[in-house]
Amino acid sequence: MRGWYDAAHRLHVQVDILPPTADLTRYAAVIAPHLYLLTEQAAGNLVAFVEQAGHLLVTAFSDVVDENDRFRAGGFGTQVRDLLGVVVEDFGALVAPGSQGPGQQEARVAGAGFAFTGSLIAEEGHVIDAEVLATFDGARRHGAPALTVRPGGAGAAYYLATVPDDDGARQVLGHLFAAAGVEPVLPGLPPMVEAIRRGRLLTVINHGDEAAEIRVEGEDALTGDTVDGVTLQPFDYALVLTDR
Repeated sequence: MRGWYDAAHRLHVQVDILPPTADLTRYAAVIAPHLYLLTEQAAGNLVAFVEQAGHLLVTAFSDVVDENDRFRAGGFGTQVRDLLGVVVEDFGALVAPGSQGPGQQEARVAGAGFAFTGSLIAEEGHVIDAEVLATFDGARRHGAPALTVRPGGAGAAYYLATVPDDDGARQVLGHLFAAAGVEPVLPGLPPMVEAIRRGRLLTVINHGDEAAEIRVEGEDALTGDTVDGVTLQPFDYALVLTDR
């Protein structure tokens, strides 16, 4: 979950962390990372989210057991199989990163607009009713689906069969956000600057070690002064009331 949060943060997209049973109707995109234990209620909520025009990303090692940690009849992914259009047959565990033992440690992924490396898992499955966006490149899973999408209702459900590196997570989320119409809180921010919007209040924080020029207009929430751009020193912040 931390890796996906970091990727969204670097793309300057604001993130809320919620349980899978929460009300998702006000969101355009939802990331469901590694939902090993998935209840019927949670699965139904994710299906409804997609049917109501949401864009959902489900990652590897999801929908494995029920709320009592028991395998369900019918194999893995029984609650979201129809939603994703993919059947998972085996987890395809990889050798742990940094291990000195034999075996495959990485799973390369390639496709139009995608080129990254996965680790820990390269799930073995096949497509029933989904579009393949990227496949595994090389080794035992060569040519097998790695990233898929299936339209559902007014939305779409994505499935990723591995745990991507940082660059891969940003590639996948970049595609997801573009398809869902999700835009950065503020465009053109430096990588280490964070922007959070709650109503009219825009909070901008410079987590980097260099000063950053931020294009923003509004009213200083602390002083009432007019704001026409701010310069944030390292670890500095600004609170701006905006009209957007």
